[in-house]
Amino acid sequence: MGDPLGLRGWRLALRHLGSTGFGSIARRYFAANLFDGVLTALGLVLGYYFAGGASAGTLIATALAAGLGLGISGFVSSLLVEMAERHRELAELERVMMRGLHGTVLGYARKLAVFLSALANSVGAVVGTLTVVAPMLAADAVGFGASAASAVAVGFAELLALGVYLARTSGASALKYAAAMLGAGLALVAATLLMGG
Repeated sequence: MGDPLGLRGWRLALRHLGSTGFGSIARRYFAANLFDGVLTALGLVLGYYFAGGASAGTLIATALAAGLGLGISGFVSSLLVEMAERHRELAELERVMMRGLHGTVLGYARKLAVFLSALANSVGAVVGTLTVVAPMLAADAVGFGASAASAVAVGFAELLALGVYLARTSGASALKYAAAMLGAGLALVAATLLMGG
């Protein structure tokens, strides 16, 4: 049996996304996977550089593959998690209301929230990875070392910005969140050096 509301249902669902809590969930997913993407790319740049690598093309290709892997993983995992959670919520609501909600605006809105939340998770990882390695595109012009240093600087700037954003979202101390983010980056640098960098 097809969806009774068709295209109109999806349009109405867009107007009712707020009722699903989509905004806060998507922000959390995006921020979490942006952090993952940034740290992954930082690890790749640092590890490759300290291991003596000097091919920007190889590093960029590796980072692209890692970013896509994180993006696909983030999309599929959050899609399945959200589908299970939304299904449980909808089933409970149907039990309370004593009626099926499949094909209703509420049902459409929840499906849309699941997809968009998963997409936010995926995009966060890809954006985090690509922005860190973007300076490597200038390696031929400025040299591999300078590009790698710029990539690391971009990564730390992103961590700082993410910390400030999370602090503003929560109303907590920007200094505390920024320090936690930068601390994660510094821990990665230290670990890379200890592993033989």
